[in-house]
Amino acid sequence: MESNFKTIFVHSTIAKGKSIFSFKSTINGDQFARDVQATIDEMKGKGFELYQMSPIYATTTILQTPMQTTEGMLMVFKKV
Repeated sequence: MESNFKTIFVHSTIAKGKSIFSFKSTINGDQFARDVQATIDEMKGKGFELYQMSPIYATTTILQTPMQTTEGMLMVFKKV
């Protein structure tokens, strides 16, 4: 039995600091937006529409400082 839903995880693109002493990492927002849009367009072509979208976070500790980063986006599509 085939499901009417498809779940896809889109990884965020991380732009790391330019120095080895730079511990902050940020999402390349332009690339991430293009990846999400491409996923929506691809699934639309397969007969699915976006049903739900949720960010996935990860927490790491660097030098005893917790840092939260967005790992990507979990996207659920529903068959139209």
